[in-house]
Amino acid sequence: MKRFLSIVTGVCLAASLLVVPAVAVDAGETVRVGLYYGSAALAAPQLQNFEGSGYQAGYYDGGAVFHSLYPISQEKVVMLKDANYILNADNTYAEGVSGGADTVGAYHVQLPQSYDTADAARAAVQAAGTGAFAAYLGGTYYVRTGQYPSAEAAQAAASAAGGSVVGGSAAGITVVETGTGNILFEYDSNGIFAMAPQGSHPLTWSKGFKYYGNFAYPRKDGGNLSVINYVPLEDYVKGVIPYEMSPSWNVEALKAQAVCARSFAVSGEGKHASLGFDVCNSTDCQVYKGANQATANSDTAVDQTAGQTLSYNGKPVVGYYFAADGGATEDAANVWGGDYGYLKGVKDPYEDTEKAQNAIWTVTMTAAQVGDKLKAAGYQVGTVADVRVSETTDMGNVLKVTVTDTAGKSVTIEKAKTRSVFGLNSQRYSVTGNAASGGSASTAATEGLGGNILGGAKAAFTGGKLSGGTSSGSAAPGAVSTSFTFSGRGWGHHVGMSQYGAKAMAEQGKKYDEILKFYYTGIEIAGQ
Repeated sequence: MKRFLSIVTGVCLAASLLVVPAVAVDAGETVRVGLYYGSAALAAPQLQNFEGSGYQAGYYDGGAVFHSLYPISQEKVVMLKDANYILNADNTYAEGVSGGADTVGAYHVQLPQSYDTADAARAAVQAAGTGAFAAYLGGTYYVRTGQYPSAEAAQAAASAAGGSVVGGSAAGITVVETGTGNILFEYDSNGIFAMAPQGSHPLTWSKGFKYYGNFAYPRKDGGNLSVINYVPLEDYVKGVIPYEMSPSWNVEALKAQAVCARSFAVSGEGKHASLGFDVCNSTDCQVYKGANQATANSDTAVDQTAGQTLSYNGKPVVGYYFAADGGATEDAANVWGGDYGYLKGVKDPYEDTEKAQNAIWTVTMTAAQVGDKLKAAGYQVGTVADVRVSETTDMGNVLKVTVTDTAGKSVTIEKAKTRSVFGLNSQRYSVTGNAASGGSASTAATEGLGGNILGGAKAAFTGGKLSGGTSSGSAAPGAVSTSFTFSGRGWGHHVGMSQYGAKAMAEQGKKYDEILKFYYTGIEIAGQ
């Protein structure tokens, strides 16, 4: 599972690593992005065509090919389950039953005639008059009229019209004009129902974000609708860059970020295949929120690197990245395990850690808080007496931390867990302890317990390694520490490219390919 750190959210996630089979990169490729799914699936997702006009309702087949079914001219639409809904005053829809124009009923009268084409169905809808709409079922079009809260309520109208009562399908989807009870189209067939905004490179609003591409709405087991954005690869990258790196940064840094983001999309294809999409839109993959924050600068970075990805030994690879390294990146082997030739630690003379957000920090925890964190992570430990960095890497990052309790029992935490167990910003820190009796180690200044403090005391670095306080990071011999201060530099997992380092290199005149080749050992840029 490939994961990243987002500068915007400050969430850093570890990853297991893959070198994937070669994948042809084509600027015309489509990326399927999961926007809402699982417990976050929506009961009534809305769309508004922002730059364009209307939609083609249709479906995606098993080969991810879109098939147009029926034109919809309205710009604002909502997709509903085949269920009863009430229209709220704010133009949102809630499941339930009410009366009058504020209701979308799940049951209808289906007229007996069927149609082979959308044009024939549209003509029949117009002939049927107000309240009629087209429905697509298993390759055939029908005309339906009316909307009722129950099958019983629809029966009299069906008998009078010579039709049948339909509705309440566990797979059906109803398209309604937003802010009304006006049904525009219904779909109940194989494939994944989708809406294709019409226009020249249209932009579409969905829950406060503007996206390129189409929107698919899988519905599983009668539940809510997932929302998947089928978006061209380059538009996808344009929707990632301003959320993973400030769009105001030097374009060469943004170009380096664009190559990394594109590499992930190509190499990560199928990561969420069991959910029906390739990548998600959060830090579990990389942050993607469409075009809201895109600028000419960030879009230029994507355009000028179009189709380019990272390659190692002729195979596409993912360019892992994070916010700031505090002086050195790290071998993937010392963070997640495994030996990956292109993910080797480097001393970083470029990054200006002083200017990097959250990259100089101190966190103080009581002995009890340390113990609670260890127990939550599955470690068995008594009352904590001592916490010390017991081994560092050649790059000066923490490799092992040993915690000893008052009974003399010790546990050793290694690699990425030296960060995650304690909830720290990075794997580059020292530890000092406040002793309850006897001598005490010097401690870094802090402004509270358990918080990340900007502008607090800054641990010194000597020869690429942290120093300050006792080198072991604990109280003096014979003393029992009651609290421990972790003083560190950097923000993120330290594997791959430092985003603030890329910023500094770009500001010093380095080109994006120089940035990438500095942080990733032995890589080439395919498509350059």
